[in-house]
Amino acid sequence: MDNQKAVNAVKTVPFWTVLVVAIVALAIGWAIGRFFFGSAGSANGKITLKENELDTTIGTLTYKNKTEKITAREAIEAATSLKAAKNKDGVYTVPGADKVLAVARNKILAQACDEAKINVTDEDIQQYAEKALKTKDLKQIASKYSMTEEQVKKLIGQSARVKKLYNSVVKTADVQAPAAPN
Repeated sequence: MDNQKAVNAVKTVPFWTVLVVAIVALAIGWAIGRFFFGSAGSANGKITLKENELDTTIGTLTYKNKTEKITAREAIEAATSLKAAKNKDGVYTVPGADKVLAVARNKILAQACDEAKINVTDEDIQQYAEKALKTKDLKQIASKYSMTEEQVKKLIGQSARVKKLYNSVVKTADVQAPAAPN
């Protein structure tokens, strides 16, 4: 009969035990999120930055055991000029994750180009611009995209290097890039 009571007995956990376990789990989750995935820099939680905060780290990249910081300035200048990115009230919108990921991707590709010893000349940059953007006039391109000529040259140079890397890795003549929109 005692065995039957043991089988039918239902053990309950006191409410305060469940509450303590839930609080401890929340604290552990917060600590993991804060310290392992933590803030990328002092821009954490901000939506705008002042000019003196543009060198704030908004992301990090670790590739082949080397960690690099990605600043708000880098992420903004990867797509436009600082002048064009400045809001009416004189501040800058913190770049989104897509812009930070684009900078990280470009840094990884640049390192791969360096490892493959792929470089481009000014002539390569002009040829790539002509083919991709239908003009080799960097000043005109810079004006169109609200960038400086140096930024345009750097970005087109990066793209030309990646194209050379691609051509050195992919060995097929059947692949054709889509036409650029007008």
